[in-house]
Amino acid sequence: MIVLIPARGGSRRIPCKNIKMLGGKPLIQWTIDAACQLPVKDVVVSTEDEQIADVARSLGATVLPRPDDLASDTATDHDVVKHFLGRFPTCNHVVYLRPTTPSRDTSVLKEAIAIVENGYSASGDMIDSAPWSSLRSVQKMPESAYKCFDMGNEHLLNPIRHGRRDLTNLPNQQCPQTYAANGYIDILSGKWARYGADVFGDCIYGYLTPPVVELDTPEQWAYAEYLIEKGLA
Repeated sequence: MIVLIPARGGSRRIPCKNIKMLGGKPLIQWTIDAACQLPVKDVVVSTEDEQIADVARSLGATVLPRPDDLASDTATDHDVVKHFLGRFPTCNHVVYLRPTTPSRDTSVLKEAIAIVENGYSASGDMIDSAPWSSLRSVQKMPESAYKCFDMGNEHLLNPIRHGRRDLTNLPNQQCPQTYAANGYIDILSGKWARYGADVFGDCIYGYLTPPVVELDTPEQWAYAEYLIEKGLA
């Protein structure tokens, strides 16, 4: 296994996000520090930005220069992972850690790796294995997605249906629990990511983690700073 950290330089909503200081250190350092404690062969940062590359090298990571076309707003995770696999063709699993989820417990990361490697949780419990195409971390949503709508023409609301049922007016406790991907840790099959139609595949193991804040907006950044200041992250 190899850790891959995608860190492009062109963030629009939070300029220079990946090297912006958070809690006294660059954002990307939170992820590199966690990755360096894992049982993996290498920690690789994929970037087109020389400032990010310099910070990553100073923290002990291997830097994979990324072409500019793979650092655009339209580049996908699949594009980035396939580029990485072209450089590391023997990698059987890619531990994909996004810098935008900085607060991670390494024991949670190690358990995810153990599940993929041998089908056991960190506590030693055996987990029924399947031919997973990936493991993807998720957290419980505070309100079921079946209480949400999309909006059509003329601002008409369309309920997200459960089968044919509209559940939007039911109490949340009567709706199915739904989960949101949170970027805590994703583990991708090198073979599937290289030859499949998408990066996660069609047999995804849902790995439930503690809730975390993803840093995609200035408001989320301010909230993360507050949590760190109060010792809650």
